[in-house]
Amino acid sequence: MKYHLKNIPYINSSKEPSDITDVFIYKKFINNYVFIKETLGKKNSRKFGFKQDYKEIFDFLNCDGVSDTFYISEKYNPQLAEVRKKISDISKKIDEKKNEFLNLIKEKTGLEIKNEFLVVDNENLKNEFQNYFFIDVYDSKRVLLKPKYSNEIIDLIRKREEYVSEEKKIESEVVAKIIEKLKNYLSFISDSITSIENLIAVASAELASKFNLTRPDINSKNIYIKKGVFIPLKEELAKNKIEYTPLDFEFTKNINIIKGSNMGGKTVVLKTVVLLQLMAQYGLFVSAEKFSTRLFDDIYVLFGDEELKGLSSFASEIYDFVEFYKNISKNVLVISDEFARTTNSFEASSLINAIISDFSERKNIYFFLATHLENISKFKNTDFLCMMGFDKKNMKS
Repeated sequence: MKYHLKNIPYINSSKEPSDITDVFIYKKFINNYVFIKETLGKKNSRKFGFKQDYKEIFDFLNCDGVSDTFYISEKYNPQLAEVRKKISDISKKIDEKKNEFLNLIKEKTGLEIKNEFLVVDNENLKNEFQNYFFIDVYDSKRVLLKPKYSNEIIDLIRKREEYVSEEKKIESEVVAKIIEKLKNYLSFISDSITSIENLIAVASAELASKFNLTRPDINSKNIYIKKGVFIPLKEELAKNKIEYTPLDFEFTKNINIIKGSNMGGKTVVLKTVVLLQLMAQYGLFVSAEKFSTRLFDDIYVLFGDEELKGLSSFASEIYDFVEFYKNISKNVLVISDEFARTTNSFEASSLINAIISDFSERKNIYFFLATHLENISKFKNTDFLCMMGFDKKNMKS
């Protein structure tokens, strides 16, 4: 059941399917819905509203065997089988003719062509190459050799292109036919989404029972946490018989700057806030004795754990920030851990001060920042918070 719930794709039921990508998504949705319904059995299917019958469209979409992938089967149109056989046959013939010519080139010139071209030094260029190659300048010292295929091979390649074009035309007609069939099930899809939501609600209840979760208050001005728990860390500590310290705090300002020593708990505080907020946003109960918050249009987490290919850590952080800043007009929660830590302290402080200065003038941004930096200025609507640190008395004992 959980496996098929995880495989249910998102479907915008207000938008009609229009292309092959939509066909793939709808097929995946219908397949997993059918398997969930079968797993539930008749009694539970009725209880959760799984009443839609997709047998006809299910069989149609899975005509080549049940799979969440989608392939335009030849069973949808016999002409596909014919044209695909023509493409296969002519492709083999082209390969045979090409190999014959490439073997002749190797025999006459000693050159072996593997990727439809070859780069050779000017000093190795011979007059007889013109009989077998088109010769182009590659750079000041080398030339590019391309096999000079016969008209017979070129005609075969053109004929294959015609077959491929015909195949694409038939495939487009098949996709259009499938889409028309799917449109007959759009009202079913909408009801099925509701049924799946009902089942997910039960899974959410199971989660709440397992971890002793509580209902969040989502109509609060401030973020208030009583005995908030970051579940992954608590479970890891429990394995090593280490006591977990839950989070108790009310954040009364929109901008919260959290300081403290390394391993003092700053990151855990941020992750706890993110986890609780995400659970609340998804309509789940939360891992806290009490959690009060507001709902946000977006949540941005700038932890800098992943680098963009080709960019430094700092460039990646700035890129992520710029992408978020494009949607600055929305009601957003922003969480950042050691922002700009990979540049020097002067530049980092300047950047952070500029960001806080901007955010302090906006009522739609709730900002959490964990930092080691000292030169952070005090702006309006900003709280400077500090982790309590180690309990020296317990540490000595």
